[in-house]
Formats: sequence, C-alpha cells, structure tokens
Amino acid sequence: MPPTIDGATALVGVLGDPVGHSLSPAMHNAALAELGLNWAYLALPTPAAELAAVLRALEALDCRGLNVTLPHKQAAAELADALSPLARRLGAVNTLVRRAEGGWMGTNTDVEGFLAPLRDGNGPAPWRGQRALVLGCGGSARAVVAGCAELDLERISVAGRRAASLEPFIESCRPWAPGIEALAWDDSDDPGDGPLSSAVAQADLVVNTTPLGMAAAEDPAAAQRCPSPPASWIGCVPAWWSMT
Repeated sequence: MPPTIDGATALVGVLGDPVGHSLSPAMHNAALAELGLNWAYLALPTPAAELAAVLRALEALDCRGLNVTLPHKQAAAELADALSPLARRLGAVNTLVRRAEGGWMGTNTDVEGFLAPLRDGNGPAPWRGQRALVLGCGGSARAVVAGCAELDLERISVAGRRAASLEPFIESCRPWAPGIEALAWDDSDDPGDGPLSSAVAQADLVVNTTPLGMAAAEDPAAAQRCPSPPASWIGCVPAWWSMT
C-alpha cells in the first residue's frame, strides 16, 4: 500500500512535454513505497519556454530530484548549475539532483541504460564491426551515440529530418564517435525506397530516439502522420531499441 501523503511528503518527478503518457510515476512510486520513503513522484508537464521557471520553482519547493525527458535534455544541461563529466561531454541530462549549496546537479544515466541489455559479460565484442542506425538527433540520441561508440560499432548512421539540427549534432559527436555519419531523412521517399530504407536494410541495430510511437492508440490517423512509413520496415528484422 502506498504511504499516505502528508505535510512531510517530499516531491520528485519527471519533466517533459508531453509527459502524461509516462509510466515513470507508477514505477517510481512503487519503488518509493517498497523503500518506505515518504516521497511522491509526479509527471510534471513542462513547456519548453517554462523550463527555467519550473526548475526555479521546484527548487524553492524543496523538490528532491527530477528525471528529464524530451524535449528538455539539452536545455536542462544548459540550465544545471553543475554537470557530471559524462553529462558535460554529451551536453544532455536525464537526471537532476538538488545540490546542498543550491541549484541542480545534472547527470546522464541514459548511456548505461542503453548499454545494459546490449552487453555481454565480456564487453562489446558481439557488436564489433556491426552497423547501427539512430533515428533522431536530440538529447537521447547523444546518449545512444555514446553507447554505440563504446560497443565498437563499425558505423553509426544518424537520421534526422532537419539539417539545421542534424549537422551540428554530427560535428559535436564526431570527436568521440569517429564512425558517425549523417543520413538525410526525406519524408518524400517512396515506402521501401530511399536512403533511410536502405540504411534500415543494412543495419544490425536500429534505435528510435524520436517521439515516434507516442501517438494516442485511439487515434486512427496516427500511422498516416508517421514520418517513416510502415512499409519501410517490412522485411527488416534488426535489433530494435527505443529511447526517449
């Protein structure tokens, strides 16, 4: 049974936009109850323009810590008062912890979370020389590229629909991911044809870091709005992983 919320209950939560779909409150509140902590974990919808104000308000309310999901991982890194070495290298955070001296400490657990099911007990050998395709070029994609670099993959292709975002992403990752390359994501490609479909067919690992799949299940038009037509994936059976 979850603890009773009272005047001593501490607040933790997840910031995102949208975030109402998140399963984090169910998972974390169950863990908090098991640990006997008088804490409550909430999904906190946060528009991008309000992120800085929300972080200031939550600090004033003595919030103990936060998870950060799309589209805020890079912006939260810029707003954090301190960063772990990994978060500083990636320029993205998924976790904010209150500092005793005030402000927020940003860190990134996405890399280890991504790598955990892909590693074996002897390191990255099973993936050495393989090819990965990463869909999207936001904060989660940075963690995925860092993880792929640790797996010693031969090639890491990153597909993005906006050149203005994709090109600086590639250049910022290249110093620590030399096998990275940009892949144009052209919505006008015929299903099953074009650079993206070709990359899917050649990939050993496909990782989705986009909002694709977050559409409401009851929305019949969601598939038609998908930037990657379902036909593009027919016959493609690489390892698939999704992160947001």
